[in-house]
Amino acid sequence: MSILTGFIEPTSGTAFINGHDIRTDMVAIRKDIGICPQYNALFDKLTVQEHLWFYAQLKGSGVNDIERYVSSIPTIRGTLF
Repeated sequence: MSILTGFIEPTSGTAFINGHDIRTDMVAIRKDIGICPQYNALFDKLTVQEHLWFYAQLKGSGVNDIERYVSSIPTIRGTLF
């Protein structure tokens, strides 16, 4: 999985995801895939809103799209839920 998501470079050979080569097209590939780790991928010091911003930026979302999405989520006493 680490090779297919670009975390580790392959030592030989290649693989294709949706027709894109993992050696040369990781930017295009990362727009279409994700990975869900088996451990807690949340950070103790970040709020829910900060987590949304962080992961949206990792996926390449633009600032305007992130602001629109985050502001559309209901809040209770200023806390996203």
